[in-house]
Amino acid sequence: LITGPEAVGKRTLATRFAQAIFSPKGKQNESYSIYDAIEKEEFGDVAWVRIGGACGGNRADGTCHVHPKRSIGVCQIRWMVRKMNTKSFNADHKVFVVDSINDLSLSEEQSFSALLKQLEEPPPHTTILLLSANPDNLNLTIRSRCQLVQIPAMSRDLLRDAILKSNLTENIQSATKYAAIAKGCYGRAYT
Repeated sequence: LITGPEAVGKRTLATRFAQAIFSPKGKQNESYSIYDAIEKEEFGDVAWVRIGGACGGNRADGTCHVHPKRSIGVCQIRWMVRKMNTKSFNADHKVFVVDSINDLSLSEEQSFSALLKQLEEPPPHTTILLLSANPDNLNLTIRSRCQLVQIPAMSRDLLRDAILKSNLTENIQSATKYAAIAKGCYGRAYT
């Protein structure tokens, strides 16, 4: 369970975690690689479960007629479970990222039950990463089955330096202003 404020870097950490598993030496050259495929969410052994995402339905976008528009539905959790139990494409490991676990449909108890079963007994060589900006609002049973990784907001000075280093601006006053507005969250400063 990766937690922290909105835009603090939970998705980035999940992506880097998957890259470390499948491409431990990082990006090796300029050609398209596993590292790049994970970054672009095109690598078959890393699956993202999120609002509007695929569920294996029969529509052109991979969704079904009961697919929820404002939450992660039971059909998506079932899709994830099916994918967990199939052979991996490129490696002997799979990573599933639920972004954000807070979007799991509260009205579908089946969603929680299906996810809980996988958290308690995941298939071998499977990692499930749950992302949450509000872990206190999560089902207590799900929280209790997870290892917690908290990403705190950055200090204003550290964020200012990161903004300058990534060339979002070259002006120190602007970087200081962006850091204050972003409240320690690099993703907010970046957008």
